[in-house]
Amino acid sequence: MTQNPETVSAHLKDLRSVVIHCMWAWGITSLISLFFSQALFDILKAPLVEVLPQGASLITTHPIEAWLVYLKVGILGGFLFSFPYMAYEFWLFVLPGLYKHEKRLWSFLGFGLGLLFLCGALFGYFLVLPIGLKTIVGLTVQSDVLFLPTLSHTLSFMTKVLFAFGIAFELPLIVFAVAALKIVTLKQLMHFQKYLLVVSLVVAAVLTPPDPVTQVLMALPLILLYQVGLGIAWLYLKMVTSPLASHEE
Repeated sequence: MTQNPETVSAHLKDLRSVVIHCMWAWGITSLISLFFSQALFDILKAPLVEVLPQGASLITTHPIEAWLVYLKVGILGGFLFSFPYMAYEFWLFVLPGLYKHEKRLWSFLGFGLGLLFLCGALFGYFLVLPIGLKTIVGLTVQSDVLFLPTLSHTLSFMTKVLFAFGIAFELPLIVFAVAALKIVTLKQLMHFQKYLLVVSLVVAAVLTPPDPVTQVLMALPLILLYQVGLGIAWLYLKMVTSPLASHEE
């Protein structure tokens, strides 16, 4: 079915408005975050600073490196603080085109994605980074190497690890989504469990620093989160195939 050109034009106009609102929100929150960028970076680097050997500190190797790091922190902070509003704007844009059962499904997915990403980032910050960095720094010091991490490398490392754990914690919803959208069957997902340990270790080796402790700290939650995803998918499929759900449709 082809859509009326006027309808398509109206949708594009609405989308343009949403994008403009989101960019304004990101810009305003980034400007506000710039005033607190040093404090935000102090929080971000805290797990590393706590395990630095005595006499060691973060360094800068470029005249404007510190300025660029604080600028990046401000922009990143602005994105994080404005993300709920941006997600809400896009949700209002797609909402009119969804059926009632689709609204429930995508509301659940949208809320769950944000919540699980936050949980993953917090797990990485409070548990994985302190343990992993203590191991890495300890091995470096034992090798008689002077450990002086730069500001830019510290920012890059911390954000990558937190982002990796945030993405990894989306696994339950990924499992649920592929089952709910009937991309694969629940039986196929359950059959995949015999490969789960190996796949989890490989993913952990790719996403985390190269030490066994950190890799295990990611692999074990991945295995548990996969089981959670299977349970959610099973409950959802049982609900949508029940006679009551069929009657509501």
